[in-house]
Formats: sequence, C-alpha cells, structure tokens
Amino acid sequence: MEIVVVIKGTDEVINRIHFVESVVDTELGRTMVEVVNDVMTDAKYFAPVATGFLRDHITGQIISRIRGLVIVGRVRSSAHYSIFKEYGWSGEPEGHPFLYPALLKNQASMFEKFKSAMDTAITKAAVGKYYGGGKEGIKTEKII
Repeated sequence: MEIVVVIKGTDEVINRIHFVESVVDTELGRTMVEVVNDVMTDAKYFAPVATGFLRDHITGQIISRIRGLVIVGRVRSSAHYSIFKEYGWSGEPEGHPFLYPALLKNQASMFEKFKSAMDTAITKAAVGKYYGGGKEGIKTEKII
C-alpha cells in the first residue's frame, strides 16, 4: 500500500513568506512615522517657550530600517540647551522636562499601535493582499 500526499499552493506560500518581511516593514514603518509624529507633537506642547527656539528645533525622524527587523524612530531637539531644560542645571535644578513626558504620554498607545500594525501585516501577508494570493490558503489532498 502506498500513500501519496499532494500539497497544492506551496509556491504561493513560499512567495508569501518571502514577502512577509516587506509587508511587516511597510506596516511598522507607517506606524513608526505616526508614533514619532505623536511624540514630537507632544514634546513641542510640553516644551518651555520663551522665544520658541527650543520648540522649533524639536524634530522627529525614522533613522534606520534594517531588513524589516529594526525600525528606529527618534524625537530630539537640536537646540544646544535642550539637555539643560530637560534635566535641569544649577540655575534651574529641576529642569522643565518635555521629551520624557511626551514619551510617557504616548507609551501605552504606542504599544497598541505596533500590535495593531503587526496584526494588519500578518493578515495582509496571510491573505496575499499585497502579492495577489487568495484567501483559500494551502490545500492538501490525500490520494490512496
């Protein structure tokens, strides 16, 4: 007696696996841009404003994408005295934090947004939304 199992759709699944990284990178990249913008907006809101120079020098950017595995976003102020405002100095020992409170304010929503982005990426990859695959998945047939 011989049992033969034929698996159909493996090419499609293999193609999806190759492209999952791109889908994840796209979804997480979009989310990182959104998160960086949220933190940057709040940092500008929390920043002390005497002349507006500090607030105007708060920027956000995506600084690296490495094969879908690492996406780094950065919010910073390029004003030379930013660190003194954030952490304090002899003239103002307690400082006036603006970056850290912005990060804390967005922390919970940040995790939810990334979780949602991963769920979306997995769904898109699984149903082949980006790459023309169908919703039927792998079909197996047993032939005796």
